Amino acid sequence: MRNQIFLFSFLLLSLFQLQAQEKLEWTEEKLTWKDFEAKPNRQSHFLANTNSGFSYTWGFGMQASKPIFTYEVHAYFYPEQSWVKKGKETPTLLAHEQLHFDISELYARKMRKWLSNFSPKSLNEAKAKLKKMHKQVESERIKMQKAYDKETNHGMLLEEQKRWQKEVNQALELLAEFSS
Repeated sequence: MRNQIFLFSFLLLSLFQLQAQEKLEWTEEKLTWKDFEAKPNRQSHFLANTNSGFSYTWGFGMQASKPIFTYEVHAYFYPEQSWVKKGKETPTLLAHEQLHFDISELYARKMRKWLSNFSPKSLNEAKAKLKKMHKQVESERIKMQKAYDKETNHGMLLEEQKRWQKEVNQALELLAEFSS
């Protein structure tokens, strides 16, 4: 009997919702203010807003009675949902917003690391464990984003901003083998 591979790909709901929108994948290249395309929220007391996150796709199949698991994870910045108020485009603020994107890449690397050691034996096992793991990683990412803004007062506390920059850069370096 000929072996066939049945590949099932699953995307996060947010990926479906943002699929038609422009997105920039994380690279070593830094954001510029030109990347912030959304109209600023005039009601917000914030000077800028970065919309970023990570998404993943995966596949599971069988070949010669052996499970095959594949995946991709990408951190994205969404220009059409990110904004800066006119006249507030400072290098310090841009560095703060960049670190939000870097935090999303950090959690994409954490997800890639976990997935690199994941060997599901069945489609049902893959579905259940991936859903649970994504929920955990995404929860941690959101928690870190909130802590970052709180501890730096949205980038206004320069010493805290420097501390966060150093810590996130070190964490990214520790997970360099899982970069995109």
